[in-house]
Amino acid sequence: MLTGFRTNHRVEAGDAVYCVDIAYPQPRVIVEIDGWKYHRGRASFVQDRWRYSRLAAAGWAVLPLAAEALTTDPEAVVELVRTALVDRGWRPS
Repeated sequence: MLTGFRTNHRVEAGDAVYCVDIAYPQPRVIVEIDGWKYHRGRASFVQDRWRYSRLAAAGWAVLPLAAEALTTDPEAVVELVRTALVDRGWRPS
């Protein structure tokens, strides 16, 4: 089980503050669930790239995932998140 996460968590990245979908504060891993509904245009695509880059520059590992992955391959999503957490020193409780 993946524990220790926070949803809609505020994260500072330089001068910006973002509300991220899922954050694991101690290993500094962020999971962003992106749906097509809110990411159809070039402007939102570019804005998200800046957001993820700023978060990464602030020391966070950012995992941007398509929302449909949660329903089409949830096991792969869990394994991807688990791998990122373990790589950053997280241990299941």
